[in-house]
Amino acid sequence: MALAMLYLVNAVEGDRMPLVFLGFPFIYNYLFLMGFYNFSLGLAMFMLSVGYWWRHFNTFNVKDMIVLGLLLMVVYFCHPVPLVMAVLSIVLVAVLSLPHRFARWKQALISSLCTLPSLGLLFYYTRTRGTERSPGSWTLARLWEYFIRNESLAYHSESQIVFGWLVTGAFAFLFLYALIRDHLFTKEWRLGLRVCRRDFLLLLCIAFFVIYLRAPDGMSGGGFIKTRMALFPFLIVIPWLSWDMHRIARGVVGVALALLSVAYIAHVSYYHKIMNDDIKVYISGYDAVERNKVILPLGFDYLGKSWRIGIFVHTPGYYGYETGCINLINYEASTDYFPTVFKPDFHRPPLEMVHVKQTEIDFAEYKDDIDYVLTWALEPGSDVETRILEYYSLIRHNGNLKIFTRTTAERQIFAD
Repeated sequence: MALAMLYLVNAVEGDRMPLVFLGFPFIYNYLFLMGFYNFSLGLAMFMLSVGYWWRHFNTFNVKDMIVLGLLLMVVYFCHPVPLVMAVLSIVLVAVLSLPHRFARWKQALISSLCTLPSLGLLFYYTRTRGTERSPGSWTLARLWEYFIRNESLAYHSESQIVFGWLVTGAFAFLFLYALIRDHLFTKEWRLGLRVCRRDFLLLLCIAFFVIYLRAPDGMSGGGFIKTRMALFPFLIVIPWLSWDMHRIARGVVGVALALLSVAYIAHVSYYHKIMNDDIKVYISGYDAVERNKVILPLGFDYLGKSWRIGIFVHTPGYYGYETGCINLINYEASTDYFPTVFKPDFHRPPLEMVHVKQTEIDFAEYKDDIDYVLTWALEPGSDVETRILEYYSLIRHNGNLKIFTRTTAERQIFAD
């Protein structure tokens, strides 16, 4: 993603590498830490595709058409949201370039044709998945607050909002400088503004922000659309920002942006170290679990020391990986998004019950199908623990981790 940022910035205008530091914190955004790796890779491919098109637009030929078409197809197989934004960027800028004589009709037409294969895939996806929308619970005030505070950069601690404000402030400062330096008080005035092809990136930024405000929060079975869209206005406007300033000023601003990125990453790393210690405790029970069994993980504190990310929601997956066990909290296997799914006749608690209604599970009903119950932050002496102990025995206790296995009697009945 860092290389894609650098490529896009240099494709628009070279010798502005320090501006890339402004985008570094967005690499470790909320969605990436939530585990949406396909979307995160799609962000990088989005910038790479737009950068490639921008760099070759003036001399666009058949070879460039094929390369760009393939890049856009790769974006589709990463995630549909970055694809929509990439296609919108290419088509909108190509069309806007015509009246200002920044392009010829041939260039604009070929550029638009490049998008057809990936758009065909996107059309097929929406036909098979449907277009049902979920508006979510966002209010206009909350959308403004989330965007201005750059809450995409805050997830493990509320203190990260300070970095969100600093990043937004850096964008605001460089935005105003670019507006004054490159558009106002210049020799070529046109209603106080001078228009160049790079300015279309600013229009894209505005368009992306409007989409962020108006888009549904879920569609075609996917979610977090507004959270995803909050990243694009920042990323697309970075190449528009001006770096034409005095040498000393460039040095000061460049060092400030680099320090901001390093400080943010150091802060994230600090919290990763804290959470890593807890995860070590969580996965300390490998040796207590037999291979190829069924585990029911129950979390009573999914967040742990994280502010917004449930770091213990998917941690049981390590047991599945290390011991070959079936992990009943694996939501992916309950959907049709992934190639690995639970068998239809597999007797197991409903996924909602495992995730959010743990206290309602009837252990007597599932005792013959579940070999181990793994709990995190289970309150000692609670009603849930009492009901677990009716059919299971505690075999491992380490901090917040407890692992229960079926009692010998229950195992013998099951074997018979």
